[in-house]
Amino acid sequence: MLDFAGEAEAVEALDSVLLVEDEPTLLEAVTKMLEKQGFSVLMAIDGPTAVSQLRAHGDKLRFLILDVSLPGMSSRHVLEQVRQVRPDLTVILTSAFTQAEVEPSFVGLHFDYFIRKPYRLAALVDLLRTVPGNPD
Repeated sequence: MLDFAGEAEAVEALDSVLLVEDEPTLLEAVTKMLEKQGFSVLMAIDGPTAVSQLRAHGDKLRFLILDVSLPGMSSRHVLEQVRQVRPDLTVILTSAFTQAEVEPSFVGLHFDYFIRKPYRLAALVDLLRTVPGNPD
């Protein structure tokens, strides 16, 4: 498991997730659940930490799960950085708002999937496992 500063114990390619969530309880719960399902998870509680994790481990990541509302740096800016470093990274946006409400904030930036909060953890795992190219 990783701490909020994002120190990685181990990051393996293809099943690695960068989870960016500013709610500590949700960040911990989703991380634990994903780890139980066999995913390696890097945690970031804000935008600057997410970008730092991306720069340090971007080549090993398979997924980015990005909360739309973040402190310290906008999610749009985080996604811009992601697309510069890893244009092929699978990005899943999460928000309590609808996808239609969120999309205008990301005009011109590609994201792959959207999952609305509150989501079932099983639904997130199912999504990750059904993404084309996933080894599961």
